[in-house]
Amino acid sequence: MKITYEQVKALDPCYSNDKLKELLPKPVTLTVKRLLTLPPSDARWLVARLMNREQRTQWAKNAADRAKGYALKAKSDAYAYAAAYTTTAADAADAAAAAYTAYAAYTTAAAYTADKDAEHKLCMEDAVKILTGASRAQRDGK
Repeated sequence: MKITYEQVKALDPCYSNDKLKELLPKPVTLTVKRLLTLPPSDARWLVARLMNREQRTQWAKNAADRAKGYALKAKSDAYAYAAAYTTTAADAADAAAAAYTAYAAYTTAAAYTADKDAEHKLCMEDAVKILTGASRAQRDGK
């Protein structure tokens, strides 16, 4: 999936035009490697806004499921904390809710596994898989 300066600019990012042009001087393929060059909050913001409602809901649900998994592995009472995000995931109709749920999985991973970078990578891999799967389906007329 290629993204352009114009596409990202239309999403109304907080980056200045100069910073955005520096990051996207030409169309780039959206990859996990590329997303990992951005600050985690910016990467989550971007993919949440590139997704449609169905994609965001799936992405948020996947993140909530991972958060519950981390809490279960820790055998902690925090299961309830992570489970609360499943409700958010089910209602993740907007980009902010999906990004928030992804952040919940990220922070839960940080709390229970001390490996937030690995969770961020999983989150971006999931987002790219969801976005590129949709691109293929659209291209193939499905």
